Amino acid sequence: MALLEPEVLQKINRKVYQRFPAVKGVKPSVRRAGHNDLVRLTYTTRAQTADGFTLTQRVQALVTPTGKIVKMTTVR
Repeated sequence: MALLEPEVLQKINRKVYQRFPAVKGVKPSVRRAGHNDLVRLTYTTRAQTADGFTLTQRVQALVTPTGKIVKMTTVR
């Protein structure tokens, strides 16, 4: 059984892509978050900086199975 319905995942993806355009089009990894019903979506992307370094950006969204976003965080 999937942790999130495909329609719910698409709705969440649109909200994440709107707030963090750098991860637009990235398929998230979906995992259960702890012992409750929350689900953690992790979007990871890499970009090349002007001086040649690679910058990894990770966006995590903590959501309910119905699609409500509880928390969004980003790490560079």
